[in-house]
Amino acid sequence: MDENHIDRFLSTVDVNKLFKVLKDSKNIYLLNIVYMLLLTGARKREVLYGKWEHINFNQKLWLIPKTKAGKPRHSIL
Repeated sequence: MDENHIDRFLSTVDVNKLFKVLKDSKNIYLLNIVYMLLLTGARKREVLYGKWEHINFNQKLWLIPKTKAGKPRHSIL
């Protein structure tokens, strides 16, 4: 891992503020997009380009066919 890498986490207060703003948003998809980002740790583009056919509900897995590195990966749902 890069020595300049810093893991950052949202505090409970930050999460509550975030979801209040999201619930007040006029964008009807934004709340679900952020839920998916937080749930999976995926990048924004991975979520926005995701397709239902890549989700295996039985195994609770999401196939991300092309990541930033150009390789496929799975995310647990």
